[in-house]
Amino acid sequence: SENEPRTYKDMMGEVMAKAKDKKHERQVEREGNVELTEKLDGDWKALQGVIAATLKRGTAREDRRPEADDYDRTVRELQFEMKATPTDRLKTDAEIAREEKEKLDELEEERRVRMGDGGGSRKGKHVSADDLQGNYDRGDDDDEFEVKYDSHGRLVEPKKSGEGGLSDTSEDDGETRGGASSTEEDSSDDDDDYSDIESDPGSDKDSVVQIAEVPKPPQENKKKGKKKAPVESGTEIPFVIPIPASYDELRGLFENRSPGEKVLILDRIRKSNHPSLAVGNKDKLIGLVPYLLDFFFDSCAETEIDFGLVDGVTRHIGELTRLSPAKSSAAIAAKLSERHKRFEIVTEKGGGRGAYPHAGLLFFFKLIGNVFPTSDYRHRIVTPAVLFMTTLLSDCSVRNLRDLGAGLFLCTLLLEFETLSRRYVPEVMYFLRGTLALGLGASGNRYLGPPFRKTPPQNGLLMMEAPLKKKTRVEKPALRKMLFCRQPGSLEDNQTKLSLLNLAVELVRKFAEMYRDLPSFVEIYKPFGELLAELRDKNKSILTGAISDCLDAISKSPESPRKFVSLEKKKPKLIRLLDPMIETNFDPTRKSKIGADKETNDQLRLVHKHKREMKGAIREIRRDNQFLAKHRLNEQLEQDHERKRKVKEIYGMLSQQEGDYKAIKRSKMIIPRQSSK
Repeated sequence: SENEPRTYKDMMGEVMAKAKDKKHERQVEREGNVELTEKLDGDWKALQGVIAATLKRGTAREDRRPEADDYDRTVRELQFEMKATPTDRLKTDAEIAREEKEKLDELEEERRVRMGDGGGSRKGKHVSADDLQGNYDRGDDDDEFEVKYDSHGRLVEPKKSGEGGLSDTSEDDGETRGGASSTEEDSSDDDDDYSDIESDPGSDKDSVVQIAEVPKPPQENKKKGKKKAPVESGTEIPFVIPIPASYDELRGLFENRSPGEKVLILDRIRKSNHPSLAVGNKDKLIGLVPYLLDFFFDSCAETEIDFGLVDGVTRHIGELTRLSPAKSSAAIAAKLSERHKRFEIVTEKGGGRGAYPHAGLLFFFKLIGNVFPTSDYRHRIVTPAVLFMTTLLSDCSVRNLRDLGAGLFLCTLLLEFETLSRRYVPEVMYFLRGTLALGLGASGNRYLGPPFRKTPPQNGLLMMEAPLKKKTRVEKPALRKMLFCRQPGSLEDNQTKLSLLNLAVELVRKFAEMYRDLPSFVEIYKPFGELLAELRDKNKSILTGAISDCLDAISKSPESPRKFVSLEKKKPKLIRLLDPMIETNFDPTRKSKIGADKETNDQLRLVHKHKREMKGAIREIRRDNQFLAKHRLNEQLEQDHERKRKVKEIYGMLSQQEGDYKAIKRSKMIIPRQSSK
């Protein structure tokens, strides 16, 4: 019956029956879909003939269509043009630095394992015969030996376990290690190319490798003709380098390194300690700037300077300065101040005249121009540097061609510094005028003055020792040779003098083009015109073209008449005139109505009423203030009178007490006298 509870068997039977019904319905639906699909396929085959005929008629119509023009063809090409596919997003600086650090860590671990420093925890990888490029000769197990290296990278004599051994240690070691594959070669596509890995092509992943005896390959030795020395492991550059804490530590990293390796070390220091990798890395990198500046000066002080190394150090200083301009600028300013103090000491010892510094300071000015903007009106680094350079031009005596070359180098730097700002530098113009006068000898003494000397041979440093040929070629001055010359007397040749004179003429022309808009241009360049004319007459066939171009630049100055300095004339300010207001119907008995309409009159009436009420209110307030002031004065007078009365009473009481006290004192003095009698 319906009221009886259903058993579990009944419920499960009902569920199974419903499932079978649904399965049967799905089967019927699937069979119906198949029948409809077959019917649709049959109908489609019947329509294919009709569609084919229609396509043929459409093709015939298209053949009759006019040819498409360029615009239609372009539109169709754009319709079927390949669209740009999305690419991977650009990586941020932090992500790039993180990847570089991970790569360097991996390479450093492999290097330490290979060197046997215990830096890696990975086990030695089995070296197969294929890895040894066919030089692998598998012998008996008794012929195995160990290849080991000491702390200096030298091969340790192997301990033979059988009759077999290593016949020629150096050759076999070089050949065996030469055939082994290097893991770091796969990472040569990095920014620094990791070129130091390629210098050790025979390094395996482990410093101690179990291999069989390797026979000496005779063909390899015949080709080379000499034994290949094993590559010292100490020459490898670590991939992960901590930031040096002192300049001596930095010099230790650079010891016995080539210029390219020194730049590579700096690259790896910055990549291993990128600011995005740790919190304190930025401050540590900025602390590296003073050490780089010291190394910059030491590199420039060497006999043979490597300009690639100087450029690399300059690049790193510039990038670190952009990382933190304030702190880096402080370090550069301190170095500049230190050099200026040294120059002042030398100048004081020389009686007010100094000597031109070595090339390190001159290149330091060039570094400042490359790192900082030179067009600012005032800059904490560039402005002192410009003042220092002008001081050198005015206070350093010109004794030889080396000093003259250094002075022209400073003039070239000042030209680069002032190209955008166009500031006038009088020291440069004075130095260039004296340089041109040195090509005239004694006749140019009227243009000479300190720091130039009017006595021979200093007043004729640019005088040619012998007449030059007409086909003499004017070359650029070898400033590198001049700045690093230990014996200035070796520069006394006509070609050097001619190149310096040509450089001075070229600088005069460039400064003339830059200062063309100055009001005092004519007065500044008048002595230059006279000097250049005399030089052209003296060197008719050599510097004629350069001098003529310079004179043309000077003559192109604006010849507009200049007016005397006078106060600015201002037009007198005119008095404002108002039209009179005339009433046509004037009645003196009535108050005039100024407004033209009722609203204006009502507004004027309200304004007048407001003024009247305001005056009345001010009058009442004034009276109240006067009353209050009078009342306060009376109260103050009464208080003063009462205070004076009380003071008098107090004084009277005190005087009475004083009298009583004196009377008692006198009576006490009389009583003893009577008793004594």
